[in-house]
Formats: sequence, C-alpha cells, structure tokens
Amino acid sequence: MLTPVELRDIIDLLRAAARQVHPKAAAGICVVMWLATYGTAWAGRPLNADDASILPEGACQLETWLRPSRHLQQVVLQPACNPWGGIEWGASLTRQRATDEPSQSLLGLQAKTVFKEVEAGTWGVGGTFGLTRSMEGGGPGTTRTGTLIFSVSPSQPLVLHVNAGVVQAHSRHAVANWGAAVEFGFNERWTLIAETYGERHGRPARQIGARTWVRPESLQLDATLGHEHLNGRRETFFTLGLAWVWEVWARP
Repeated sequence: MLTPVELRDIIDLLRAAARQVHPKAAAGICVVMWLATYGTAWAGRPLNADDASILPEGACQLETWLRPSRHLQQVVLQPACNPWGGIEWGASLTRQRATDEPSQSLLGLQAKTVFKEVEAGTWGVGGTFGLTRSMEGGGPGTTRTGTLIFSVSPSQPLVLHVNAGVVQAHSRHAVANWGAAVEFGFNERWTLIAETYGERHGRPARQIGARTWVRPESLQLDATLGHEHLNGRRETFFTLGLAWVWEVWARP
C-alpha cells in the first residue's frame, strides 16, 4: 500500500506530465485535489466545517471571501436561500488560480437540511448534498459531495461541530473527508473560531479566526489565518470575508 508521501509524489508527477500534454489537464487534477480537501459542506463563514442549522424560512444570505496566498488565490461568491423551510438551497461561484496553472472557475449547487437543529444546551444533526463543476473545458467533470453534520452546544457561548463527508470526482474513486471546529462567542458581537479539516490519508489543515456583526443579525465581517499542505508544500494563508443576511419572504 502506498504511503501518503509516496502518493503525493505520484500526484506531483502526474501533474507535471499533464502540464506537458495540456495545461487544462493539470488544472483539472488541481481542482480534484482541492475539492477532496475542501469538499465538506459549505459552512457558514469563516468555517469550513458546517453547523447543524439552516437559514430561517424566507431568509437569504450572501457570503463572499477572498484568499490571497502564495500558491493558491481564490475569490468565492456563495448565495443561499430557504424559500419554503426545511431545505436551504445554495450556489457557489469560485475563481481560483494555483501556481503554474491556468485560472479555474468552479460552479457549485448544494442542498442542506437539518434533522434536529442545534440550540444552546442541546445537539443537532444535519446533512448536505452538492455538485461542483469546472466552467472551463478540460476540467474534472462533475464532482459530487455529501456530508453528515453533528453539532453540540454545551453552553450558550460554546458550540462544537464535527463533519464526516465524501467527495467523488468524475471517473475517480470517492475520497472521505472530515472537519472539526469550535466556536466561542465572548460577547454579542464577537465570536472566535478554531478548526481542523482534511481528507483521508492526507495532512490536516488548521485555521483560527474571528467574526463580528457590523449590523446585528444582518451584516458580518470575518477573517482567518491558517496553514495547509498543497502538493506536498506547507502553505500559510489568510482569508477575509463578508456575509449579508436578509429576509425576502414574510413568514406567517
């Protein structure tokens, strides 16, 4: 059986070979590896691990963030709505560029539901199913993701999240991934976060961050600082994001 180090070496060789054949083939491999690591549910900013809650019925939100780093630059736009209750429907548009690769645009769709919503002093369970596809030709095809979400809130300011998911790219074997996060709200405006996430047999990524309400329950700013391993290289990154929540349909 291959060790993780040997597997990463093989991936690097495949990417180098693909680049000689066609640059879009190398970009496709890069997209698959990125989705395998980040293919958990589309979490509320600034987390990658999702929580067992959805938007209230009739509400929508728009999340956007950027990630400037040495080997991977990203800009993400992610709207979501819960028009009828029960299921939160979301979309994601990602523009990214990895070192020595052409830029890639990814379009994703996701449905999220909760079987029991987490509240202070209780636990909750939910799940997501999503599809992601490169908008350029020569990409990896459609990638399917599924995630089981468990959250528990021992007290009002503390919430813990655990995700277990799977990613299956076109014509490739499914890859298991996971995420674990903690949130601590030390007042009504500020929340601190810490999390770790990754894929099976891969090295975990870690990040810490904070979010704050600029306008309570409506406009939020967030930032994170973390590190991960991309193509065998350790990379430090930061993200800066914004989330806007509003009510579209009046609830009875």
